[in-house]
Amino acid sequence: MVVLAGLAVVTASAGEPSSVENIFGAMRAGTYSEKYGPYTFPQLGTNDIPKLLVHAGNTNILKSFPINGVSSIGRMMTSEGMTALWLIEGVRMGGMFPSLIPVCYDRDKKVLHDALFYAEANPDAVYKAYLLWWEKTKGQKNEIDPLNGTALTWFGGRMPKEGK
Repeated sequence: MVVLAGLAVVTASAGEPSSVENIFGAMRAGTYSEKYGPYTFPQLGTNDIPKLLVHAGNTNILKSFPINGVSSIGRMMTSEGMTALWLIEGVRMGGMFPSLIPVCYDRDKKVLHDALFYAEANPDAVYKAYLLWWEKTKGQKNEIDPLNGTALTWFGGRMPKEGK
């Protein structure tokens, strides 16, 4: 079990690798595109969210990851944790890319470079928001935005409701 800010997250149990483990194994190895297709959102469901949350605190840089085909922004690297949170958001939205790239940033920051740096250097606020959402809803209320009430937003995604 992993504990962050008083919230417990159940870690994946030993045994057969899950689809989440297979997906992250391919991303770490740099073979995601070959195995799953570069522009394919992984086939994940609400039952995969606890497994994705296990990866959400990981700051290791992935060698490959899913790419939203409508994005003109070339994101050459991203962390395992930010990608896990991005995949959770995609599952929450019905199994689709939630934004152009897997970057969640503080929308109050005016400089894009700062926003991208923030997303990778300080993922704790994003992680905490998704942990709180999962603890409250267990995925039963996907219409509740985990980032609502924060200044955080997914880069190139839908704009959050006003208010922090």
